[in-house]
Order: sequence, then structure tokens, then C-alpha cells
Amino acid sequence: MKFDFEHYLKAGHGRAYLIAKEDPVKYREAILNACRKDYTFDMQCEGSRAFLTADLVSLFDDPEPFIKTAIESFASTKIDNVADEIQYLSDLLMEFDQRRIVLRKYLDLWKTVKNTPYEELKEDYIQLRFNLEYLAIKLVNNHSWKVAEKIATDIGEWYISLGDDAESEFIWFYSRLEEQYGEEETREHLLKLSETSPEIKAFCNNDLEYSKDFGKKITRKKNKLTASEVIVELKADPNLKGIAILRLGVRNMEDQEIIELAKAAENADSTVLRTQIVSVFDTPRFAWPLDPGLLLKWSSEGDEELRAACHSALAEVAGDGIREYARKNLENGFDADCLSMLIRNYDPSDESYILSMLESIPIEEENEGVWHGIGQVIRDLHKTLPVSFLMWVYNTTLCSCCREYTIEDLIERGELTDVMRNECMWDANLDIRELVEEKI
Repeated sequence: MKFDFEHYLKAGHGRAYLIAKEDPVKYREAILNACRKDYTFDMQCEGSRAFLTADLVSLFDDPEPFIKTAIESFASTKIDNVADEIQYLSDLLMEFDQRRIVLRKYLDLWKTVKNTPYEELKEDYIQLRFNLEYLAIKLVNNHSWKVAEKIATDIGEWYISLGDDAESEFIWFYSRLEEQYGEEETREHLLKLSETSPEIKAFCNNDLEYSKDFGKKITRKKNKLTASEVIVELKADPNLKGIAILRLGVRNMEDQEIIELAKAAENADSTVLRTQIVSVFDTPRFAWPLDPGLLLKWSSEGDEELRAACHSALAEVAGDGIREYARKNLENGFDADCLSMLIRNYDPSDESYILSMLESIPIEEENEGVWHGIGQVIRDLHKTLPVSFLMWVYNTTLCSCCREYTIEDLIERGELTDVMRNECMWDANLDIRELVEEKI
């Protein structure tokens, strides 16, 4: 598949670097735009695109216009409570050795945090505090205890100002200290400082104490829902569907009760109730546990909501008749669920047909549920599918995590070419760079 430079730039794909290397001036404006805005699909999962952007800037003899552009974007207060922008730009500026600029933003955010009522901060300005914590982590990375002590003092001073309302808000920062300085060393050092510093003591009382139980599995004996109890809830509120039903406690139901819930769909006294129940079974964890022939039957009964729910459920299972059903429906036009059905029930004779369907999918943020969902189906079944499908994911996805897993699959199958390996060496996802380095 042929994509332009901007596609690979947004995807964080190393091919962007190799394209730009041939004629950097041609892509100068696009690279400047990358110094203004984060293109990450999911930064929490993938990490930052900043490393690829910095490599692109290195293609120019004079990096100053790019650095200036990043600084101007970073200085704007418009991004203070926005997800990802501060994180990406701070990563990029650190690559440009602009630590003072990052420090200045950190100090500015503290002023805003201190002037924002705590309840507003927890409800309307959550991202503001998260951005502040991210900058704190950036500033302590690979630096002496002196920097960490100053930031812990800032946090403790704020906790003191909040009094009894203060809650642990910087556990990620604390865990980063443990990663950098060692778990026992960090705890002992801070507790020692807390003997003379009320600010460090406040920090310890909140984040250090909370960290003792953070991440531990807490087991509480709960009465798990039964299928009958779920049905009562559904009949009381016909608008409950999908994720809303899972949140009732369905996630924790015993396997046999999940089967009973599916059986209740078969015996449902209304199409509405049947649709509600089927809507739960649309993930690998909640794949339809009964004969998929029931879903095929209900899909043909004329109710559009039930049909949509059945399609989502059928996309997660394999079974007799599903492949033929999917092919027939795809003749009437593209349908993401039907394409997923066809892939999950793959027959070698379908390869070129499926590829033509895959290549017709627009790869845009607006339809991420389509290409990302289908990519995940291919990843799940990579051992039984042709390499051409994996190559589609590698070339198209905007999610570098999916690309990473696909590269692992290609390596396992001996299908990662030298050209692809070279591209991977410039990928924005540093785990991908490390992955191919290990295989050299």
C-alpha cells in the first residue's frame, strides 16, 4: 500500500525518516507542524512521537527554527489542561536540550495548580495535575537527588496548604523515584529528610504511605451476580447495553452464569431484552459461549439494533456458516464487523478478497474503531493468517503498539526484511528500535 509522508509521520513509523532523508526541504513544513502538535494515537500505551520528530529535525543543518516552534507551542497556556500536548512537547524539548524551558513550564503549572480550588482540580482540571506530574518526572530523570528533593518539597508544601483535604496525587512521581534511586534507598532517604522538613513529611504522609499498597491486589469477598439478577436489572432499564451492563458487575460473573446469561437471550420474551444481552458479547473476554447459529438467525430477523449487536458478537467467534454469512453481507457494501468475521473464519481462497477490503479502509483518527479493531483481530490470529495481512497492519496502523506486536509476529515467522528492519530503527516507539536491535 502506498501512503504519503504525513501518514507515516502521524503513525510514528520509521519510514517517515527514510522518506524525509532523501529530500528534507520538501518535508520541512510538515516537520515544523510536528514540532507544534502531538500526533500520538495513544501516548499512555505507545510512548511519545518526540524521538522520531527529533531525528527528523536532525536532517537540517539549522535546528533553531524547529526548536523555536516547539518552544512557542509549549509556552501556550492553551495546552495546560490538554492531554498529551505538554507531554509530547516536553519530550521533544528535552531531546533539544531545552531543560530550562521545561522547568519554566513546570513552575508556571504549579502557579495554576495552587490557584485552582482542589475540587475543581479533581473534577475539571485533572489533566492539568497530570501534566504537572509528567514534567516533574521529566525533570528528575537521570538527575541528582537535589532535583527530586525540590519537587517533593513543592508537592508537600501544596499538601500542607490543602490540610485534611489532601489526598495522594503524585504516586506516579514517587514510583519514578523508586525506579531511579532504588526502592529502599528512596524510602529511607525521604523518611530521613522528613524529620526536619514538614514539606517532605507531608509528601511522605501522602504519596510514600499510599505507595505501600499501590498496585497490590486487594481481594474482597463479594457476592457475584447471577444471570437472573442481571436480567432483573435489564428489564428495569431497557436502555442498558454493552459496557453499561458490564459495569453492573457482569465482568466478575462466574463462567457458568455467563453461559446462563447467553441462554436467557435465547429464551428472551422481547427483542429489546435479547439485544441487551447479546450486546455484552463483543470482546474476546466475553465471546458468545453458545452456538453462533443463534446469532446468525437473529441477524436475519429484521430488527436493526439486534442485527448490529449480533454482528459485533459474531466478529469475536468462529463457527459454521459465519464465513458464508460475512461474504454475502459484504457484497452489499463494506461492514467492519463482517470483515472481522471473515478474517476470524479465514479460508485461503479469501486472501485477495480480504486484502482488497482492507486496502479500501480509510486510515484516519475519525474511524479508528474500524482499522484498529480489525488490526487487533489480525494480531490475535496472526499464526493462522497470511503474511499479507500482517503487512497491512505494519504499513497502515496509526498505533505503534499494534505495529510493535506485528513486528514481533513477523520476526517469529522470519518475515521481517532488512528494509523493514532499517525502518524500525527510526520508529517513534523506542521499544520497536530495541526489539530489532536485539535481533541483529
